[in-house]
Amino acid sequence: MINLNQLRAFYQTAKSMSFSAAAKELFVSQPAVTKQVKSFEDHYGLNLFVRRGSHLLLTEEGKIIFEYARKIFDSEKTLEDVIDGITNLNRGSFHVGTAKTYARYFLPHLLSTFHKCYPGIDVKMDEGSSWGILRKLIDFQVQIAIVARFEDVPEVRYLPLYREEVVLIVSPEHRLAAKGEISLPDIEHDPLIMKETGSGTRKLINHIISESEFSPNIMMESSDAEMIKLLVRHGEGVSFLVRAAVSPELVDGRLKAVTIKGYPMWLEVCAGFLKGSSLSPAAKAFLRILEDVVSREGVLGSLEEFVLKVSQSPALPKTV
Repeated sequence: MINLNQLRAFYQTAKSMSFSAAAKELFVSQPAVTKQVKSFEDHYGLNLFVRRGSHLLLTEEGKIIFEYARKIFDSEKTLEDVIDGITNLNRGSFHVGTAKTYARYFLPHLLSTFHKCYPGIDVKMDEGSSWGILRKLIDFQVQIAIVARFEDVPEVRYLPLYREEVVLIVSPEHRLAAKGEISLPDIEHDPLIMKETGSGTRKLINHIISESEFSPNIMMESSDAEMIKLLVRHGEGVSFLVRAAVSPELVDGRLKAVTIKGYPMWLEVCAGFLKGSSLSPAAKAFLRILEDVVSREGVLGSLEEFVLKVSQSPALPKTV
């Protein structure tokens, strides 16, 4: 294996054709450089320099080795620049995983703010159910997970961000559309379109079902919130979705939201990361923004509030 200290001494000497100049560059004594070069030559049985009067010249072998050494130490400088860029958040990347609903209604706002401050950082996003994303976190496929917390996972530390309301959605023509609040038995015979297994919404509704005498008429399940909304609008059934996912349709009257009497219909949206793991500088910067909002404001009551507070976070650099 090549001794890089010896190779560096040779390279610096060959660059300047001077042992004393190489010593100054390496912050060591001239005899130390001479000894390193001699040890390198002896190890390989080569003569790399010849003297012509007071001048040093490279031998043919020395010229060949110098060219390869130059490539090595040029690459070293490039690597130093890369590392400096990563530690100073001028470049880098990290993986964030998120439930599909948050990928559409939460992450774009946060990532837009983040990229304005750290344009050189590449954020890679994975989508799935809350449980599926937590599995990816545990398997080191993502560094931070934005999920609905419905049960604790021992390996994961959670940072609560905001609370999100889950509502029953019905078509405007549905018999319950004009009611602000109903009981679960009121929809016992309605076809129910459920979110996919593993989603925070599904876990919440399953829990409510288990705590009640409600026997739902489950027609289908889907991970596609847009398809669910379309089916409900066409009167094919009713469904439970987070309010943020149906906000446009509620505003323009394409859907109606109904609350369920006697049951808290809230999900706690959290940033999850592995206990005891070391986050990359880029992931730490991302998490620092979230931690700042929570430390200043506490757990907020809506997505809109959280997005607004993120954009005002002092944890964001003032200049790029």
